[in-house]
Amino acid sequence: MLPLGFTAFLAFGYLLVVVGASQAGLSAGLGLDLEQFGLLGASLALGVGLGVLATGPLVDRLPRRPIFLVATLVCAVALATVAPGMAYERAVLHVLIFGAGGGCFDTLLNTVVVERFRESAARPLAVLHAAATLGAVASPPVIGWLTATTGDWTAAFRAGGASFGALAIWVALVPLPGPARTEERTDAPSPTRRGAWLPALAGLCLVGFAYVGVENGMTVFAVPFATAVRGTGEGTGQEAISSFWLGLLVARMALALHRGPVGPRWLVVMGATGAGTIAPVCYTHL
Repeated sequence: MLPLGFTAFLAFGYLLVVVGASQAGLSAGLGLDLEQFGLLGASLALGVGLGVLATGPLVDRLPRRPIFLVATLVCAVALATVAPGMAYERAVLHVLIFGAGGGCFDTLLNTVVVERFRESAARPLAVLHAAATLGAVASPPVIGWLTATTGDWTAAFRAGGASFGALAIWVALVPLPGPARTEERTDAPSPTRRGAWLPALAGLCLVGFAYVGVENGMTVFAVPFATAVRGTGEGTGQEAISSFWLGLLVARMALALHRGPVGPRWLVVMGATGAGTIAPVCYTHL
């Protein structure tokens, strides 16, 4: 199951960057300004979020393989049917749909790994999420090469659709464990513990909100920033996207290898480091 999960998360990494890495061709082909393109990128994050929210209750109640299969097929169709002359509203719908498919199988795989490995799930999860980061690192140059070779910005989306189609075939052949029975869930928090967790959960939600916001802004606007602000080529923006995800990959692997405790101070230090890095750039170009 882990090889399938690793491959699926690699493909998820491709989903996360295909819109941003295709910005130049996509905007030119559909006649989009930066505001419209920003909304298109936001649709990806929205789709992933909707997929996560919708899948949570399903994986607790329904067989997992059909859900996984439908999610990969949804991604395959939404990517493969992207067309050069489509309307802006249709482009938003495509991005929203394949984002939701990605959020769906992301949640499913996280759940399956945690249920299978329980207290030892941290390392398998770190490996799977590193695969997503690795996919996001490797994908922008591949997307740039596909676009340059074919002269068609939709080639990157069609290639992604073919990849998810192949992944769907693999999913159909691999059994997945069913939902854990209610009586097996002995670690459910008591009402008192649940109330104590609410402030911590709110803080983690805030961290996640900031992280996804930075991730989305960096990947969506890296290419126009490189071309319009820095006066460099499209490839520079794609390299910047890869560099951003490479930093995430290094940090995730370092955290996975760390043997000591990881507490709230880590979040404070890492958040301050990220803000201190981004703030000067934003101030310079305001």
